[in-house]
Amino acid sequence: LAANISGSFTSGFGYEGFIQTTPGGAWSAGGNLNATTTHAAGLGTKSAALSVGGTHTPVGSRTKTEEYNGSAWSEVNDLNSGRGAMVGTGTTEASIVYGGSSNNTYTEEWNGTNWSEVNDLTMGRSGHMKLGITSEAALAVGGSTSEPGYEDADVESWNGTNWSAGTVLPAAAAWGSSAGTFDSGIVFKWPGSETFCWNGSAWSEVADRALARHCSAGAGSSNDALITGGNSPTVSPGYNTVCTELYNGTSWSTGPNLAIGRAQLSSADGGNTGTGNTMVFGAGPGTATEHYNLNVTSASFHNIEVTSLSGDGSQFSASLQSQLLTSVTQISNSI
Repeated sequence: LAANISGSFTSGFGYEGFIQTTPGGAWSAGGNLNATTTHAAGLGTKSAALSVGGTHTPVGSRTKTEEYNGSAWSEVNDLNSGRGAMVGTGTTEASIVYGGSSNNTYTEEWNGTNWSEVNDLTMGRSGHMKLGITSEAALAVGGSTSEPGYEDADVESWNGTNWSAGTVLPAAAAWGSSAGTFDSGIVFKWPGSETFCWNGSAWSEVADRALARHCSAGAGSSNDALITGGNSPTVSPGYNTVCTELYNGTSWSTGPNLAIGRAQLSSADGGNTGTGNTMVFGAGPGTATEHYNLNVTSASFHNIEVTSLSGDGSQFSASLQSQLLTSVTQISNSI
């Protein structure tokens, strides 16, 4: 439109994005993975994601990488070191994965085609959480580490080249999940239902979740996040849960159920664009993918006031042509 019309805008209403009619959304089926996958590293968005490594019965840890294009998964080049229970940050063109099975220290970097080994974590860890959406800045948060004890509160920070000690969590945590960026995110703690918020320099505890769970999936941003799936000792019948909870930056609410209750699932975190660009996949073991879709509706806006317009108006819709002129003092080239 901008290439076809120009002028002097004085007032009116403009909008880009979506209109959300009610909080929350719904899960819908996406394309299945090619291989059963449990505890893979997931990263990206629901239109461009990676599933990296993982474990599945009976083969165990593996090197497989699959790439998602919004509707189908395809196999791409393998990791150098096969493992599961790791995490990853970045995109389908540039990303890292780190840690994993047997509390290892490995970090590998993806350039869109191949994996290469880069500098190791300082401390071996698995079942840890992550914060970050690029390959250049990431946090490795808690986990089951090479230190004594099941959970750890230690955090490591990645600067694109090396790992260094970060700010420790308020309490030890492992096998939870997370959402957000290197400098603004939240961690969903296990054991328990606590939520820790990171502002780039310090941790704080925010609202507790309704359901304590582990081996869950988290996605979204620090003020528009979800946690779904996982194992919860309070779920009956069974142990795997379909429950989704939504966080709005202040409080938690109940979201839509997954179609399949599962734990040790992975997520495409949405690139810090909120829950509407996220999905979950794998686990069980299994191959299923589910997209999270916001409740939205469409709308139009036509109260525009200008002093001049020029151009042929060829990109205006017929309805907009009939509603456009509320205050126009000069028009060149009729619309």
